[in-house]
Amino acid sequence: MELLSKKTGLNSSLKAHDEDLSKKKTITSSIRVEINTISSSPMISETDTVILQKLTELLETKQKELERHGRSMLIISHALKFFLFW
Repeated sequence: MELLSKKTGLNSSLKAHDEDLSKKKTITSSIRVEINTISSSPMISETDTVILQKLTELLETKQKELERHGRSMLIISHALKFFLFW
């Protein structure tokens, strides 16, 4: 019974991580579009340069979050496989 409870908990955690990953991918994609839009403008103002810098920093932060998320998913996946085959 304890293993079933752990499996259920891992499945719930996996689902929550998948939803979080989807949201982070959407945010990251939106940031990339904004960066590309500003970068491709023929004339970039000082304000645009500041915004572009902040967006670039935000994108780097989100990419790091995605990397951490990937590591968490790997751990959960391995734990779930362990419980399934144990």
